[in-house]
Amino acid sequence: EEMLRPSSYELPRVTLWTDATGGTLPKDLFIMKRPLHVIIATASTPDPWNFARRIADAGSNVLAVDQFNLGARL
Repeated sequence: EEMLRPSSYELPRVTLWTDATGGTLPKDLFIMKRPLHVIIATASTPDPWNFARRIADAGSNVLAVDQFNLGARL
């Protein structure tokens, strides 16, 4: 939706990516102009720039679910 109707507000964003369609993460998600953009995806999600690796292996700010749960405030 952001590609079709870009927002003029630079608000933080959370994207929940489910691999129900068998597709890959759109590269546009990575170049959005946001102060903070968190992408939640499964560990098996392929890297959109290199399908031989997973997105979790390519990112520098990656947390596993267990790591997130340890630091999350309930």
